[in-house]
Amino acid sequence: MLKKLPEYEKQLADIDEKLSRPETMQDMKLFKSLNQERSHLSPIIDELKTMQSLIKQIAEAQQILKEEDDQEMLELTREELHELEAHLVKSEQKTKMLLIPPDPLEGKDIIMEIRAGTGGEEAALFAANLFRMYSHYADTKGWKMEILSSNETGIGGYKELVVSIGGKDV
Repeated sequence: MLKKLPEYEKQLADIDEKLSRPETMQDMKLFKSLNQERSHLSPIIDELKTMQSLIKQIAEAQQILKEEDDQEMLELTREELHELEAHLVKSEQKTKMLLIPPDPLEGKDIIMEIRAGTGGEEAALFAANLFRMYSHYADTKGWKMEILSSNETGIGGYKELVVSIGGKDV
């Protein structure tokens, strides 16, 4: 994975150079695409640099273990080495997850349907509870909800409800 770091850094530099051009600012579709690509690459590069640093620290700790005679220092170095190796494993896992290409549908707005199932008024009330739950969740995320169509019952439930949800990272 670390072998690809220079390649990723070059890609990021190319993207930054393209983003700094005035003509890129005029083409909003290209600008958005470059920003999305940049936001995908930046965390990968950061995590690879973290891995690189950890590998260097592990090598230094192993060198100390070979050269040191003091038992107390050896014990401290072993503990540090154990922590660094655990941190490296976590960093490798995180990097692998970051290397998975983003879903092209990620970040798009959605349309959600809630329908009451079999059960009459009680099912309609449950559908209303579901809608309230999703509404509160959308509010906490800062998403915009808009009711496109609804079929209410007399006691405050919904037989059918169609909602549009939009915002960042929906």
